[in-house]
Order: sequence, then structure tokens, then C-alpha cells
Amino acid sequence: MRCGHRSITAAAVLAVTLTIGGTAAAATPPQPGPNPNGPTLTPIGFTVTPAGQQTDLGDLPLGEALSPDGSHLVVSNDGQGVQSLQLIDTSTGDVSQTVDSPDPAALYTGLAFSPDGHTVYASGGGNNIVRSYGVGDHGLAANGSFSLPTSTPKGAKVNPFPAGIAVTPDGGRLVVADQQADAVSVIDVGTSAVHTIAAGHRPYGVALSKDGRTAYVTSQGGNDVAVVDVSSPSDPSCDSSSKRPPSESRSGSSAGGSSAPGVCVTSLVGSSLSPGVVEDGSSSSVWSRPLPPVVSVSLVRA
Repeated sequence: MRCGHRSITAAAVLAVTLTIGGTAAAATPPQPGPNPNGPTLTPIGFTVTPAGQQTDLGDLPLGEALSPDGSHLVVSNDGQGVQSLQLIDTSTGDVSQTVDSPDPAALYTGLAFSPDGHTVYASGGGNNIVRSYGVGDHGLAANGSFSLPTSTPKGAKVNPFPAGIAVTPDGGRLVVADQQADAVSVIDVGTSAVHTIAAGHRPYGVALSKDGRTAYVTSQGGNDVAVVDVSSPSDPSCDSSSKRPPSESRSGSSAGGSSAPGVCVTSLVGSSLSPGVVEDGSSSSVWSRPLPPVVSVSLVRA
């Protein structure tokens, strides 16, 4: 009987030990994030081995922009907590400044430096603005913002929700993907005039040609790239009858009194959707009318 009792007791202790051990193991699974002792586990279960130095950032970093001289990187943290911009010294990898945007102030993925590196532009997401920050010896300093139109000239409500941003080589204009409005806006930095045209479905990223005359805008909700002519109104390629009917010739001007930039969607690569042309309204914002769709495009070169 004693032997049987001892056997039962030993089995019970072993079972309890295994149960506790199993519970402890289940309670401490590998955690996502940097791991100094091996590969990093991503939030969706993949392991990666990053090259180079890692820097801890804020919640959901979606956008980044490198300064023209390569000395600093700006990151846009766009999560559900307090959103922020972080300035990183690329020589050390250290975060030298964090600029918070507490609710209701918002940020989103778009970031771009001016060509001289003295200004950073950041998309304001649901605030429907593009924020401007001066860049100096003491880091980033808020320097106002540019508002995007929230209604068409006919009064229809729109929600631009700016995403990607690109700056023309002369620093004079911003090209912004209005993600929720299925549009692209061109902002005149000097006058704050905004000119908007329909382009793609859920436009997200913007890239400019080297001469700054053509923007390429990706569609997160589609399978196309909008090719947008953002050249000046004096450029006949933008005002030609093939893109703008004579009855819709430009007669308006920007808020500052100077001629507004021309905006034409010349083609949509990989899509059957129709591109558009600019239609002037009484305000500084403009919207679009459809043109016949592009039949086929096989290659786009910047």
C-alpha cells in the first residue's frame, strides 16, 4: 500500500509540475519587437534579422523622409495613441526630438522636405490639412498649415484625408494624394491656393519627375497609377484641346493674384477608369470632368 501511495503521490507531483510548467510556458510566448539575442519577431509572427542599427519609434510609424543632406530622418507615427513626428540624427540613430500631436490634432503617412531642407511638410490626415514645420538648429518648429477643400464648388461635401506628399524641385508647390476624396491637390506654397482634380481610387503615394512637371500617384484602392501633369498654365501641353475643351479654358487666379498652376490627369496606367481635366470654380479649388479612358499603356518612364 505504501508503494502504491508513493506511486500515486509521485504521479500527482509530476502532473502538477508539468501543468505549472506548461502554464508558465504558455503565459510567456515570444514577444514582438527588437530582440538583442536573435531575430526579431514581427506582430504577425514572422521573424526578421534587421541590418544595421535599430531605433525605437512611436506607435505605427507609417511615413519617413530623409533630409536633402542626409543628416536627419523624420518619421510620422500615426497610431491610435498620441501621434507624433520624430526627428532622428542619422549619424547616431538617436531620436533628437519628438513633436506630439495630441487628439484632435492628426498626422498621417505623408512627409516631405523642401529642396533646401529648411521645411518639412506633414499630412494631417483627418484634419484635412498639410502641416508645415521649420527645420533649424533646435529641430522642428510648427509653422502653420495649408487647408484642403472640404467641399466642391457646387457645395458637395468631400473628405480629402491627405496621404502622400511630394514637393516640386523649385519648392513652390506641394502635390498631395487626397486618399478619401479620390483626388490629387496641388498647393501653391507662396499663396496657399489649392487646385484639386479627381485621380485614381484611394490615392496614396506621390512621386514627381525630375523636372517637377509630372506626378505619379498610386491608387491603394485600385490597380492604377495616375499620371498627372502639374506644369504651369502657360505650358501648352496642359492647356491643349486634347486635355481641356476650349469652353473650359482657365480664367481664374490664385488667392495671391498670380496665375494658378495647371493640373491635368494625362493618363491612368493599368486602369479602365477615365482621367480628368481641370474645371475652374469660383474658389481657389478646382475639380474635374471625365475624358475618354486611356486604351492601353505598356510602360511609364519618369
